[in-house]
Amino acid sequence: MTLYRSRQGIFLGVCRGLADWTDYPVRYFRIALVISAFFFFWFTLIAYLAAAVLMPVKRPEGYDSEGFRENMDDLRDDVREFVRREYRDFRRAFFKREKKTAAEDSLREEKA
Repeated sequence: MTLYRSRQGIFLGVCRGLADWTDYPVRYFRIALVISAFFFFWFTLIAYLAAAVLMPVKRPEGYDSEGFRENMDDLRDDVREFVRREYRDFRRAFFKREKKTAAEDSLREEKA
């Protein structure tokens, strides 16, 4: 099993990733982190941030780039269709209102 940062972690997922990797409860790593930060703050901070940068983030279960691409293509098509439909409806409403306004203007001119 490889060492990953977890997406379910509280802050950057380092402790959760270590807990998943070693099968120990995450609270042990968090307690050790707090105790270490109390005595060696700067060392602990630098080590934690280095681990956060060096450890890769674990991808969600069932993630694959091809499926993601297909979902994005479907989403793009849905958004495109939505924009077209909204634009078409807007134009209809605009021209309907324009015809009504033009008819009202011509009636006013005839009365005057």
